[in-house]
Amino acid sequence: MSKNEKLLTHEDVLKFFADKDGALCPIPKEYWQKSGGYAAVRFVISELNGEEDLYRRGFKTQIVEFYKWLDKNQHERENFLSLKYLPKDYDPLMLYSGGKYDQKWHFFIAYYAQREFYSQPECTIERKKMLLAPLNVNSDPLTDLKRLNNIELVMWLCNAAGVKSPLVGKYTLNPGANPEKISKDDMKILAEEIVENIRQSF
Repeated sequence: MSKNEKLLTHEDVLKFFADKDGALCPIPKEYWQKSGGYAAVRFVISELNGEEDLYRRGFKTQIVEFYKWLDKNQHERENFLSLKYLPKDYDPLMLYSGGKYDQKWHFFIAYYAQREFYSQPECTIERKKMLLAPLNVNSDPLTDLKRLNNIELVMWLCNAAGVKSPLVGKYTLNPGANPEKISKDDMKILAEEIVENIRQSF
């Protein structure tokens, strides 16, 4: 980045992806995440339905508390970075039918909104028990993007950002041969191209 180039912020990243199609994911459903991570967040949200006895049922306290925060604040989106740029008709608590996985929801809700919840003063979850690192809005988003390794999410980000790297094909042309995660070296290259493409869009 040259001295005259604008430093990219988390807000820039979220604003860029807010209107992108959530279905832009080339990984076939057979290889979507089925448990843990964002799948666990979706499962808790889909199972709540006003039920109070969630902790005794074995749901992770961290996810239940996040859900309550999201449910409470979803109508005041302008106050939260992870929600403010989403289309007005976008439901952050949407319950998917037919096992559909939407990587836009993964990025904005299960990843960014959950991290934003952890950074709120009212969050009482111990740092060591948090499922993700709290969001530092002043940090470099490139650093955070380089830490991603979920194939479905990263491929959605790449498609939505117009990434042309041959590494995209490495993870999409033969999904059955995929490793469980994207390698750190590959992610570094992909994250840098994602950020550069976002920067060029301004």
